[in-house]
Amino acid sequence: MKEWVAAQLQQLASPDMNSANEILIQASERYFPRAPKPSAPPLNAMHRATQRMWSRLTALDEDPRSHSLTQADHEVLVKDLATWHMQAVSLAKKQRVADFTKEVDHSANTGDSYLSHKTLKALRPWQPQPKTQLVNQDGYLMAAEEELLLMKDHAKAVFQRHDRLDVLVNTLPQLQAPALAKHIGDVLQQYCQAQSLKAEHCSVDSSVTLSAPLKDTDLCFIPKPNKPPNKPTNLRPLGIIRPDGKGLAGARRDLLAPYTSSYLKPVPQFAYQPRRGLSDALSRVSQHTREVRQACAQARLSRHSQHAGHAKPELVGGICFALDLSQAFDVVRRQDLMDTLQEANVPIAVQNLVASLHTDSRYKVRSQQRTCEVESTTGIKQGCKLAPTLFSMLTGKLFKELSTVVGKERMQQSLTGYADDMTIHHNISNWEDLLKAHHMIAELLRIVRKYGFKVNPEKMHKATSIDYGE
Repeated sequence: MKEWVAAQLQQLASPDMNSANEILIQASERYFPRAPKPSAPPLNAMHRATQRMWSRLTALDEDPRSHSLTQADHEVLVKDLATWHMQAVSLAKKQRVADFTKEVDHSANTGDSYLSHKTLKALRPWQPQPKTQLVNQDGYLMAAEEELLLMKDHAKAVFQRHDRLDVLVNTLPQLQAPALAKHIGDVLQQYCQAQSLKAEHCSVDSSVTLSAPLKDTDLCFIPKPNKPPNKPTNLRPLGIIRPDGKGLAGARRDLLAPYTSSYLKPVPQFAYQPRRGLSDALSRVSQHTREVRQACAQARLSRHSQHAGHAKPELVGGICFALDLSQAFDVVRRQDLMDTLQEANVPIAVQNLVASLHTDSRYKVRSQQRTCEVESTTGIKQGCKLAPTLFSMLTGKLFKELSTVVGKERMQQSLTGYADDMTIHHNISNWEDLLKAHHMIAELLRIVRKYGFKVNPEKMHKATSIDYGE
């Protein structure tokens, strides 16, 4: 922009303030174009009624015959118009409610969840759409080059925290066209079946070196909820991978599926696993809270029980400790992933395939039509189909390490995990149980930090309900 303005100023024969101002206006329109104005929505019944009212009032004032009316007659006409307008607005509101109710009934009868959400979304209060505008330390908007440099430095700080994965890839498993095509979709499925000899789209064997487009990811940033989008830390990264890269990741997930199921079977991780889900995790925590409330209620002795000589228990209650990991997918050490795959007895060829897609991979960062590349050495690839499976296996390794300290049975009974959310729910009937619960919480935090994860203090909660005896 500076170069363009300087070139335009040099072309002026006699530069003055007006000419310079005109050039600056043209530069602003050239490099910072305004967004097109949204088209005006169609008028509803209330708007049309209001327009008719004002047009009739205007016509009444402009009518020469109205000047011969008395003030009282003029006020009566205006009052009649206002009454008619109120009736029209009331009818329009009733009609709008009837139309909205009809849409809700139609969406409910058809069973279309998307249509139901779209219809009920109209009841949500209006909220301004957040727009990402990065500012510098002085609070001014950044230029395109400055913004791209800031995003590049932020991406390096996030995705280059650890060393590169030191794995020698020798052999890759055989992946046939149907195994890849079913994960790509209808667009490339016929292409993959017809071009079965092309390795990048259809099959991968031991003699193929994965090309960069299969491993690279376009990175975009969206604002985080309830945070001003004026700095990179308030933005959430999202990855966009090519369809053939997604197909390769889906084929890897199928190859890992039997080993993942057997490895995570004794572990209370309920995310991204077949026949497990969020409802199972919530039911475990809900059952714990019901048991604690019931135990506390039974511990409160009635007068008859007290006269009968019954004593209150020494201690009764429970502890529920919930923690959430901050940027869990982005801080994973890839060497820990490879160690987990080896512990799960995954074949070497499949391990090499996972390692090859995480070695020499890059993120493409874009800002205002400018692009730069950042090498990724840390974390699970954003937008990858295999990322949830790899993260679940890593949390399984974390849970198994915790079981070596607190015991397998207690880990299975008192720990519930769903993706990066972990909850310890421990029933307490004596002081020893209380100490064991605190010890389990401390060990979980220690192991979480050992694997390089960061705990989000804003989403960490502890609920305690304890009834002490006399």
